[in-house]
Formats: sequence, structure tokens, C-alpha cells
Amino acid sequence: MRTELVTFFCAALVCSALVPVITRFARRHGLFDQITSTRKMHSAQVPRLGGIAIVAGFYAPLLALILYPTGLGSLFYADASRAFAFLFGGLAIAALGIFDDIFGAGAVEKFFVQIAVALYMWWAGFRIEQIHLVGGVILPLGLFGVVLTVIWIVGVMNALNLIDGLDGLAAGIALATVATNFLIAGLEDQPLMGLWMAALAGALLAFLRFNFNPAKIFMGDGGSLFIGYVLAVSAIRTHQKSSAAVSLLVPIVALALPITDTLLAMVRRGLRGRAMFSGDKEHIHHRLLALGLSHRQVVLVLYAVAFALGGLALTLSSFAPQVGLLALVLLVAGGLAGLWRLGFFRFQETAEMFELRRRNLELRSAVKVISTNLRHAESVDEIIDSMADLAPALKASTIRLALPGTFVIQDGGEAENAERAIHSVAEVVRARFAVEPGLGHLEIEWTDGRSVPDPDHEIAAENLCRALSRALERTLAEMPSPSAPSPVPLPAVIRPTGGRTRRS
Repeated sequence: MRTELVTFFCAALVCSALVPVITRFARRHGLFDQITSTRKMHSAQVPRLGGIAIVAGFYAPLLALILYPTGLGSLFYADASRAFAFLFGGLAIAALGIFDDIFGAGAVEKFFVQIAVALYMWWAGFRIEQIHLVGGVILPLGLFGVVLTVIWIVGVMNALNLIDGLDGLAAGIALATVATNFLIAGLEDQPLMGLWMAALAGALLAFLRFNFNPAKIFMGDGGSLFIGYVLAVSAIRTHQKSSAAVSLLVPIVALALPITDTLLAMVRRGLRGRAMFSGDKEHIHHRLLALGLSHRQVVLVLYAVAFALGGLALTLSSFAPQVGLLALVLLVAGGLAGLWRLGFFRFQETAEMFELRRRNLELRSAVKVISTNLRHAESVDEIIDSMADLAPALKASTIRLALPGTFVIQDGGEAENAERAIHSVAEVVRARFAVEPGLGHLEIEWTDGRSVPDPDHEIAAENLCRALSRALERTLAEMPSPSAPSPVPLPAVIRPTGGRTRRS
């Protein structure tokens, strides 16, 4: 226990020391979390590289034990192939997340790296090869074990990433799972996993000091993906070392909150025809906010749920399978009742659901075509022409593209020069979406009687703004600098039909 305590405090000290340094670095270089998305819960610029401090805090004490092995530190060399593979895999995942936080990475690229690391873990020996059933029956998985291992590791990483939607939420939920795994490691005599959990617990607790509401820094993908990786791989190690009939259920129960939230999001988006990796404001924490709870109250409620699930996981691990399974049945019943109370499972009428799915699939198709045209645009005029079909796709009456230049349509008024806002004036609903970094904004108006913009239209507009940003950065960089640039952005207006855009 002495080594675990030293590991815990060393990780906490390193993380605490690094967070202020990383915060200053991120502010100096403008590395903030995106606040232009309508799904973000914060309005101030917050640095997003906190994952670096968590990763450094985790590795620092473990590296010290490797270089100066004590009795417990020598365990790294007793099972060197797996121990070092675990550490190298974590560095790869951390590098992926940090790269995404700084430069951005597509979903396909991220999944490719995640699957590659998961397969590397399987090759190194972290495998789900069999399931222990009640009554002493062992079910071998064969080749399906490879698939299940990859799904587990990639799934848990992304589940922690998806639930990172409120200040301190992902870190606190992960801390509850880490505490559970640490106790299970002690009960099942797994000292190496105990070291891993002590290091991660120290880093998370120190980071929460800066990440709890109101957050001074976010962990970003570099933190959430790395934490998910450590929890997923350590859970496989626990399952391998245990012969309990419910051994595979223990990590699932401990991580039930992020896993459930992710599965609900996948089902919801699939039924509604939304892209699987598009965001929305219908996660569990959003539903709790809609009930009137404050930001901190929601986080504390979900902390309590996470620690309760950790207690149930310990019950499953420590007592007779029948006792644990009875508790699990009661938990599932209570969880389903709670989700129903939050508004889940109340799907619209079948015809309405199919209609929504049809509209969203058409919208996604239109956005894909426009994004493809933007990728091939070679001038600002071609960029504007590429956007001509956006208004019909969004059912909008007017779309204004305000750029720092001299692009204007004769029958359009100037776009307002205020911060991004959504408001209703008379029968007009207007939404503004920033084209980062500081390239202007896209302003959309609807006059069809709606009181607020449709969430799916907001998601489509935000996705297009990212494609528009890349196209503008590429084309503007190739244009000669104007001798007398216009001090006030002038808008380009794109009408649904019959409108033409031209240079003034």
C-alpha cells in the first residue's frame, strides 16, 4: 500500500504542477474549446489541453518505478511484454487525442488508430477469450474474442469521450470507476493494476481541482480517450485474472453510466437518420439540466450514480453470483425507470419517426454534396456558388455569408456585426454560425413560422461551417493581399432560388 500511496501523490503533484503551465500555453496559442457550437454548455473561452497533464501525471510515477524498481515496481519486468505494451498503447492514444485537440482529426482517422491500438492490445495478451457463466460453465469465444476485445476497448474510449459534456463530469465518473478497480485489484491480488489505478486516481483528483465547475481547463480528447483506454484495458486484465461467474459483468456495471449514454445516443441517432458521430443535446446530463437542476447539481447527481454503480460492481465481484445478479436486476429496473422519467424510450409515432428520418437523410445527402463542392472550390466565387443549395436544404428563406472582403449581392442587407446569437424578430428566426478562425460568419433566416431553429439544421450548419473554414483558408491564402481592404465585413447573400451572387 505504501508504493500505491507514493504513486498516487506523485501523479497528483505532477498533474497539479502542469495544469497552470498548460493553461498559459493554450491561452498564448489560442487553443480553446470551440464555443461556436450550439451544443456547448459554456460561453467563455476555456483551454482544452488538460489531457496532457493527466497523461503526464499518470506516467511520471510509473516511469520512476520502471527506472528505479522497488519490490512492487519489479512487477513491470515480471510481465514485461504486456506491461510495456499497455504503456506504449496509452501513449499512442494520448498522442491521437492531443493531435485532435490541436489540429483536428476526422472520425475515420481516429477510429483507424483506435482499432489499431486495440488489436495491438489483443496481440500483447489483453484478450477477452472466454465468459464464465453461472454454474461453473466456461464459454470459449474463439475468433469472436478478437472482435469483442476491439469493440470493448474502442467503445469505452469513445463512451468516456461522449460523456465529457459538463465541467468535471468525465473526470469524476472516471474517478469512481478507478476507485472501484483499485479495490477489486486489492481483493483479487493484482498489484500491478493497483499501481495503474493509483496513478490515474492521483492525476484525476488533481485535475478535478481545475476542471470542476466553473472549469479553468478541459481535458479534451487527449484526456478522455486516454482515460477510457486505461479503464478498458485494465478491465480486461481483471476479467482475465478472475474465475468468478460474473467477472465480465463487473467492468460493464462499473462503467454502466457512460456505456448507457453512448448506446442511447447511437440508437437515437440511428432511428432519426442522424450521423452517428454528430452531437446533440439529448444526453443524460442534458435531460437532467432540462428538469431544472443546475450545472453542479447535475454533475453531483451523476457522481452519486457512478459511485453507486461502483459499489454494485464490488458486490458482483465479492459475493455469491446470485446475490450480485439480484442486485443487478434491481439496478436495471431502477435505471430503466429513471431513463423513462428523463424522457428516453418515448419515441414519436412510427410515421412521424420515419418522416424525420427521411428528412435527415436528405439533409445529410445535401450537406455531403455541398461539402464535396467546397473541397474542390478554387476561389471565393466558387465557394459561394457551392453554397447555393444550402438554403433549400435547410428550408431557409435567406442565407448571408459575411466575409472580410468585398463580396456582396445587390438585394441583400448587411449581416449584423454582433456576437453569434439566435433570436426571433417578428416572424423571422435568425441563427448565426461562426466560420473559424475569425473568417466571418454564416447567418441563416427562416420565415416559415418556426420559433427556434431546428436542431438538425443547426448541426448541418455547424458541419458546413467547418468545411467552409477549410475552403476559405485554402483559397484566401492563394489570393494576393488587397491594397485597401474593407474595414467592415460585407455580406454575400444566397437566396433559396433565383438569387445570384456577384462581386461589387
